[in-house]
Formats: sequence, C-alpha cells, structure tokens
Amino acid sequence: MRCTFVAPFLLALACGACTQFSPSTTPAALDAWFPIVVQGRWGFIDSTGAVVVAPRFAQVQEFAEGLAPVREAGHYGYLDGTGQLVLPQRYGYASPFRNGLALVQQDSTPRLIDRTGHLVPLPAAYRQLEWQPGLDKGGVWVGTLPGYNRQLLAANGKLLSYKLFERIGPLSSNRIVVVDTAALRDQEGSILAEAVGVLDSQGHQLIPYYRFSSISTFRDGVATASLYQPGDAPEPQCIIDTTGRILTRLPRNQEFADYSEAAFADGVVRVHISKDGGAANLDNSYPAVIDQRGRVLFHNRHLQRLTDFYHGRAWAQEKDDDWFLIDKKGRRLSKVAVQRPLGPSQHGDAAPAFAGGAEVVELASNEGYAALDSLGRVVRQLATPILGNDPQQVGDLLLFYAADSTQRMGFWNWRTGLLLQSRFSAISYAGYRHGLLPVVEDNRLGYLSPQGRYVWRAAAPASAPLNLDFMRRGVYMVASAPLQRYAGVGGWGQSNNFSKSSKGQPATTRTLRVQVASKSMPGTFGKLHHGHQLTIANTTADTVVFEAQNSSLTLTMQARDAQGIWRDIEYTPSSWCGNSYHQVFLAPGQYWELTVPAYSGEFATQLRARLLHRRAGATSSQQVAVYSNTFPGSVNPAQFWRPQGYSPQGIMDPYLN
Repeated sequence: MRCTFVAPFLLALACGACTQFSPSTTPAALDAWFPIVVQGRWGFIDSTGAVVVAPRFAQVQEFAEGLAPVREAGHYGYLDGTGQLVLPQRYGYASPFRNGLALVQQDSTPRLIDRTGHLVPLPAAYRQLEWQPGLDKGGVWVGTLPGYNRQLLAANGKLLSYKLFERIGPLSSNRIVVVDTAALRDQEGSILAEAVGVLDSQGHQLIPYYRFSSISTFRDGVATASLYQPGDAPEPQCIIDTTGRILTRLPRNQEFADYSEAAFADGVVRVHISKDGGAANLDNSYPAVIDQRGRVLFHNRHLQRLTDFYHGRAWAQEKDDDWFLIDKKGRRLSKVAVQRPLGPSQHGDAAPAFAGGAEVVELASNEGYAALDSLGRVVRQLATPILGNDPQQVGDLLLFYAADSTQRMGFWNWRTGLLLQSRFSAISYAGYRHGLLPVVEDNRLGYLSPQGRYVWRAAAPASAPLNLDFMRRGVYMVASAPLQRYAGVGGWGQSNNFSKSSKGQPATTRTLRVQVASKSMPGTFGKLHHGHQLTIANTTADTVVFEAQNSSLTLTMQARDAQGIWRDIEYTPSSWCGNSYHQVFLAPGQYWELTVPAYSGEFATQLRARLLHRRAGATSSQQVAVYSNTFPGSVNPAQFWRPQGYSPQGIMDPYLN
C-alpha cells in the first residue's frame, strides 16, 4: 500500500538558533510562517529561514487570521504575531480560526469561540462540528448530533433550520442542497424517495421535498436534477435554476454523464448521447457537453471519454487512442500525443486545471513528460521516459514515487526545469507556498527553495515517546499458520510477525497472558519513538482464536482518566471490505511479540493493554477481553476522545477511520 503526499510537520525534528520577531507582523505575513521543531519543541520560521518564534511548544498549527493554535503541554491556546499567547492554553484541542470563529474542544464536545475566547452559544451538543466552505464564497457549519443526524448552522454559529438532515451539500450560488431525514416510505418502511430539497444561505427552503429525486450542487445559478416519479417509471433528467424552475429537459437520447452527481463546470455539463437515437446508455453512446439551455456544443461520435471543462478546455479521448486537449467547439488543440494527463485525477477524469499556467502530461511512446499551456503548446519537456510510479501534478510540481519498493519520492518542477530524483519520504501535497516546499528526507523536516536548496533543515531526530493530541489508530499485525479446522489466515494485509515457541520457558499461568514491559526502549516503535515490548502468550491447552482485520488484532492501549476510569487511548480501525476480516490463531506453547508506543503527556496515570479473543466454541461476536499488567505513564486529555482520523491511500484501501 502506498503512502500519500503528507503534511510537512509530522516528525519530531531539530533545528538551529533563534532570531527576533516583529511586533507589527500582519496576518498576511503570518501566513508565510512555517512550523519547525527543536529537540521536540515547535516554533516558526519565515520564508527566509529565520526563526521568528522560538521553539518552545509541544505542537503548533499554522497561522490563520493572525492566530495559531499551539500547546506547550496537553492543552491548546492561541499565539499571535508577537509570539505571545493571547488566548490561554485551556483546550484539549483547538483548530485555526475561520471567519472569526474557531473550533475547540475541552472534552469530546466541540464548541466555537470568537477571537476573545468567548464561547459562542450553540443550539445543541454535537458529537462533531465541521466547517464546510462555500464553493464561491462564505460557508456554513454542519453539526452532527449523537444520532448522526445533521443540523445546518450559519458562519456565526446560529441555527439556520430546525430540520434534521442526512446530508448537507456545500454552499454554492447562495444555495445548499440537502437531504432531510423525512424520506417517503412504504408500509414496510422501505424508502420510496429521499427528501431532497434546496435551502438558501439563510436557511429558507426554496425547492420543496419530493419534487426531485436528486439535485446536483449549483454552479453559476444552475443545477442538474432528476424529477421524482412514483413507482418504477423512468425519472426525467433536467436542468433547473435556483428556484427549481425547469430550464430544459434532456431528450430521451441523452443522459447526464455522472447521473445524480453531474454538475455544471465552466458553464456546461457532460452528457452521453445515444448513437442510434434510442435511450442513452454507456454501451451505445458518446460523450458531449450541453449548455444551460440544453444545446449540444459539438458532436464527435468517435469520442470515448471526456472530462469537465475548465477555462474553456477539456481532455478528450477517442477509442484506444491518446488523450488530446479540446475547446468548447470540440476542436483539437494539442499537437503532441498524450498518454495520460497527470492532474488531480490520475485516471483522466478531472478537468485540466492548468495549475500555475500549465498542465503536465505523460507523453505517448515513452517520450517523457511535458507541460502544456492552454493552447496545447509545449512549455517545457522532460525527456526522461519513466520518472517513477504514480506521477501527479501539484501546482508547478510533478510528484512521483521511486520505481522500487523504497516509496521514496521525487519531483520535477516544470517551471524551472529542476528535477530531483526519489529521495524524500514525504513532500507537501500543497506544493510550494510563499517560495518554500516542505519535505521530509531521512526523517528530517526541511524547506526547499525553488532552486532545490534547503532554506532550513532539521538535524537528525532523536527517539522520544509519542506526545499526541488524538486517539491513535491501533494496528498490531501478527501471523499464524492456518489450521485445518478453521478458515485459514485470510485477508490481504499479510504479516511476517509469526508466533514463536515458548518451549523451555516455564508457564506461569494456564491462561492467555498479555504482558507489557514497564520500561520503554528508544527507537523501538517505528524507529523514531520509544516503545514497550508486548508479549501475547498462550499457556492454555487449546488453540486461541482471534478475529483480525488484515492480520491486525483487536488490541488497544488504555489509560486511567482523571476519575480513575479505564478508557481507550487507541482505537481499532474498521474496514468496509468483507475480505479484510479473517481469523488468526495462537497454538498452545506459542507467543507473539509486538511493540506498543510509549506515550508522554501532561497527565500522569497508569496504562495497560486490552486484547479481544474469541471464547472457545463461541461465535465471532462473542469475544472476551484480556488485560495486561498496568504500568506508569502519561497522556494528554485529547487522547481519550479525539480519534486520529484517516484518509484512504487508494482504491484498494478499505479503511475510512
């Protein structure tokens, strides 16, 4: 499984001495400050590499609206451009400011504060509160209630509607497409129609429920929609304005390319047109685009694929042929043979973005790579036939992985021609910002200039315990030989951590035993952090069965909270793919060795491990918990209630949390 291009400040690294900051730094200038770390303490540099805030924090986030969330121990406060804390460190977690408000948590309940630190009254206690930026301007807050229904809040935190929603779309053209919880159901409770409607930015409902079964996000005042039809009748597709008025209906020989998700882009929307005049479907149609009045802009029956338009340009492909750039009249612009575009989507489905003024492509016939302008002309070409795996354009850069198993990354800067081969373990997906590119090389954070030279680079990191403000994903992988009477190992994420024989070691109990070494050892967890050795030993007379996901046990670390209650500080992620689930086994006289992280925080407490296994003869849902010995440690408050979160690393990655 490949890693994604990650954020630049994930590792505990080191740097040099400090300089002075200016007391009159503006919010715009603060946006050009970059996080650094010295011996586990974080600070900031400016775009020249000069240290502007001395490293003294356990964690920092970037500046937004003139303030940055920081924490010296386990609680966050807010730092201003003078290096002073203007809001005290009292939040278990804090986020950057957005439109004058910031999301904070003192416990598991999210809250909003203003720039003075005053709490903004909220209409309910939410389990999650998320800022959803508008596509053209503004934005809304979406509050998720304990029952997972959602409420819509204005940018100032005021409730916009008393209704409960299953889904809330982005604010665009002063409209928000919503799906209410009040779906039409039959007598058995099956859904006949979702309650799809449209609100304005004040929460007023402008398009009633049950008129349309689907509505796309509005763009430039128009959206695509499907008219609700009871029963099994076909649902006519149409284009509507912001009041719900139908501007045009698609004829029988057309259908939207992405059906309910089809949205206008650059004033047009993609459709499929039937080749034989009958009902359109993917097997007998070709792609085209129509405007708001339903007029087809061009016909090319040889087209097989077509992207959205952007600034009057789109990528097109004829059957088993190369990609080429076209305008809204369907005219071919590019003169070079393009194997594939390398923009936001590596599957050729994204509109050309011309990030920084050019679109990077892989040329056909192994002729290398090129940056094309909006007229299809080659701005710069790189003759290297194959840079590496998974190349993708990010602004001025083409990022790629090494062709071997090291997962090292490199980049080509099409604007300057600079090519740096695969040597980085991480490159910021945001690309260059204010003239600096955050990278990680040899576990050392650094910032590169456009010429590829380090403006600032950390020294080699020293091992340390994890100092976190979130509940870590607990992934602990083991392997066992399949037993004939069970289903076998299964799962695609295989492990080489096979069980070992405890022969010659006296059995102290006749149970399944989990033992954690109380003393941590440097560099044993992920090579960069202290870890504790954990042993799972089967001293019973029977094989013990464990439910596993891709070879990972249901094993988590726990800590006592301030009330003395044992609570998880890690969680086991859940896969949506049934193939991930299987069993592993530990035979009598066998044991596994694992390493769990050593934690450090402001709250001294006791820790232990919790392991689930299946009781003999029980089903997979009947599992028993086994606990390790307890040992002293320390954690931060947010480790009890703030999950780490996760983004899938590709289409073969079945994890969402």
